[in-house]
Amino acid sequence: KLNPILFIVIFFLFSRFFIYYFLQIQPSYPSGQIIDYNFLRENLLDSLINLHFQPFLWNLIFGILYKIFDQNFVFMLSYLANIFISLLIAYYLIKILEYLKLSNKIIFFTVLFFLFNPNTIFYEQYAPHYAHFSLLMMTQLLYFFIKFHETKNFRYEVLSYVNLLVMSYIWLLF
Repeated sequence: KLNPILFIVIFFLFSRFFIYYFLQIQPSYPSGQIIDYNFLRENLLDSLINLHFQPFLWNLIFGILYKIFDQNFVFMLSYLANIFISLLIAYYLIKILEYLKLSNKIIFFTVLFFLFNPNTIFYEQYAPHYAHFSLLMMTQLLYFFIKFHETKNFRYEVLSYVNLLVMSYIWLLF
């Protein structure tokens, strides 16, 4: 008997392989979500200090990556990270739904709906946009709140605060 989570992961990876190679839906590289590549690579500190409308931590991460790697490699790395982020969101979603004591069938179809939702696929392809990462942080935050409420474990409270802190530097609307 195949584990439902293992089935979801295998099916998910196969679908992304199919989307990338057979449908040839390739990652797009948006402008406006991160500071200009050359500016980040050459003037990382100036760009972070002077451009306040851009997410600080997100641009710091990409600026460091740009200093180490080629732009195309960074975009491909962010695309693969977005694929991994989708799996992490699905994991936390499963844990949240299990806490709500929903049936395994409802959990299974909810996670499948999330993973194969056109918005999820879009934000995976839209590298290096921070919206997908923000969704991970919000899902993770909800999980930490639930675990803290359930266990009163100080660890989950600290993880919630760290999560909120990271979100405040990644997503400006937060």
